[in-house]
Amino acid sequence: MDKNDCDLAKKYNMVYLEILMKYKDYIEEKEAIYVSQLPEFVSPKDQNVGAVVMELLRSFGSYEPSKDLADGAAKAWSYVNENIDTISIPLDYWQSPEETLKHMAGDLLDKAVLLCSMIIAMGSTDAKVVICIKPGKTSANVYFGWNGGIISLDLEMGPKAYADRDELLADIGIGEEGTTAYEFDDKVYSDLS
Repeated sequence: MDKNDCDLAKKYNMVYLEILMKYKDYIEEKEAIYVSQLPEFVSPKDQNVGAVVMELLRSFGSYEPSKDLADGAAKAWSYVNENIDTISIPLDYWQSPEETLKHMAGDLLDKAVLLCSMIIAMGSTDAKVVICIKPGKTSANVYFGWNGGIISLDLEMGPKAYADRDELLADIGIGEEGTTAYEFDDKVYSDLS
């Protein structure tokens, strides 16, 4: 791309941003969802999620969730962190995993929803997204049970093992004053605040 093309792309981006900001309230009103609707975004049966999962699991030969899920989840975490760019747009908007894969970009929450969808598609029966909102900081973890404990896949800090769910929740600050937290998968939503 030459300098003129870059300048033109910047101009388009400035115009698009101005349009977004002009209609921000309208867009956010139409896009508003209740947190209880979050399970609708986790979509392990989406064909695009399935295609990525199949590609990641191809290296296993004969993949068995009971023995390979932790390694498969690590591959999914790496895929999301290495291939999905983290972006932040100046309005509240949730992407589906399909959209995140289409754009190969999403915010931290979009990436967590995609990762959870992938881990469920890999055979996890208990993978969940945990969102923890503290003043000035939002974190997103995906966790699942493994060998009597918990594996957490923090999208910024990386994988970490815990003895149980309570240890994970305490470590990420659930229950601290001023903290809002919730968890969900493709079936249920829970307020942890």
